[in-house]
Amino acid sequence: MPNSPRLVRAPFAAPLLLLAALLLFAAPGTHAAPRPAGDATSEQLATFAKAFQQSAKSPKDAAARGEAIALLGDGDGPLLAKALVDGYADVSEELLALQARKEEVDARIETMVKGQEFGKRTLDTGVKATYDALCRETSALGESIEALHGLQKRLLERAERLDGDPAIGWLVANVIGAKKLPLSLKLFVARAAGGRGEPFAVPLMKALARSTAAEELAVVLEGLASCGRAAQECAPTVLKALQHDDAAVREQAAWALAHFAAPEAIEPLIARLELESGRTQRRMGVALEILTSVQLGDSPRAWRDWLAKEGADYVAGKQPLSKGRSKLADALTAPADPKKGVYYYGIPQEGKSIVYVIDCSGSMMASIKNPPTDGGPPVDAGPDSRMEATKEALIEVLGKLTKDDKFAIVCFNDVVVPYAKAMTPATPAEIKKAQAWVRALAPLQTTNIHDALEQAFALAGRGAQDKYYKSVVDTIFLLTDGSPTKPDSTPDSTERILDAVRRWNPTKHVVLHTIGIGKGLNVNFLQQIAKENGGRFVQQ
Repeated sequence: MPNSPRLVRAPFAAPLLLLAALLLFAAPGTHAAPRPAGDATSEQLATFAKAFQQSAKSPKDAAARGEAIALLGDGDGPLLAKALVDGYADVSEELLALQARKEEVDARIETMVKGQEFGKRTLDTGVKATYDALCRETSALGESIEALHGLQKRLLERAERLDGDPAIGWLVANVIGAKKLPLSLKLFVARAAGGRGEPFAVPLMKALARSTAAEELAVVLEGLASCGRAAQECAPTVLKALQHDDAAVREQAAWALAHFAAPEAIEPLIARLELESGRTQRRMGVALEILTSVQLGDSPRAWRDWLAKEGADYVAGKQPLSKGRSKLADALTAPADPKKGVYYYGIPQEGKSIVYVIDCSGSMMASIKNPPTDGGPPVDAGPDSRMEATKEALIEVLGKLTKDDKFAIVCFNDVVVPYAKAMTPATPAEIKKAQAWVRALAPLQTTNIHDALEQAFALAGRGAQDKYYKSVVDTIFLLTDGSPTKPDSTPDSTERILDAVRRWNPTKHVVLHTIGIGKGLNVNFLQQIAKENGGRFVQQ
């Protein structure tokens, strides 16, 4: 819809490698005027509710419920906004129940193959039949979960057509601070309101004033960033968020300040730059470059020198602000220098809390040097296999972690096997133990990427479905040599996986790199998942 509220991506959502593309989304003040619309009638709302709501006695499939949304017609208004919110919340509850059942089934599968995850499986006939049935059930549950997420997407697409200020105002007032509503819905409302620019700067600023929890701050800051200069007066409050203990909130605050054209933000951003490290420090540098139009990267010393020599006019508001573009990505696109830092398959290993997600499917037995080209089944290449090369590289990079780092390893074929149930401190003894565990890995079965990534984000602290969490992970490396499959060995949807990662990583604080081994890859999928999550893709 040409006059729909314009949604704005999360700050730093696009990879810094393609920062120029990221900057295109932040164009405060360039929003179309809302189109007046008549309120939805009580008859429309009642008809929708009857067709959409379900119960144990009256179940409805997701497709039929999706069609019910069309019954709302072109209506608008707060009551329609509430109906859409209520529908979204109901589906979220249904998703929780399905997810809980899927976790039960997956736990049973894990128990049945324990000790045989990466070797020849010998299951009795009866056990094998149960195992196959459970694999089919978990695949079916995954499809049902996907269908409900699709239903939620349709509800949001209808909500995007809410053009009247009363409807958007109702959403801001009733959704953002609601404790029981899902994070994805709150982010949608913040983006929709912020995308309308000046009319909703004041409501969002009021929401910020009453926000205390990290979830509320992250949501409101995202909306305010897209309001740009119209939200400038809340800069002092946003500056306080630069001191938050959650790095994702600090990054959101920096992104918002970058677009407020507020001169009082310059010195605090430089001070914060000196306290940060890794990606958060870089993102502070990006914010400063956008705010000042000065290209000094993420060097605290360079910014301090600039402030002392040239910054007075900027701090005094005598120079135009928030009109810059960041060139900080240039350093990231330069060829890797093996003499500086630690690299994993040519990707700088900058994180301090890293999850390695490693493909152990049967195709990993193929030769890393001379893979088959006839499309036939892979031949076990033994010491020259992709699996052995992958193990060698992982063992090496584990050995370069420091005592200040934390790590996890998630290996997958048709099942998912973590090295440990939580992030592990990289002590010498633990690294030695992990390296021995990696040496014992062997290729088998299929390529269940979806569940492997879900496990990785669970290690990050994702917790309950669709809730905000302070991530204990900053980096995920996904390594694979094939296209994704479900636990029952049928092909999986790459769009399903992309949508899932968008839910698991809503603020894009966790950077996800992808590594493709061999030629038979779904390159577009691996490139896109890295691009959407601030990472790099490399092919070996």
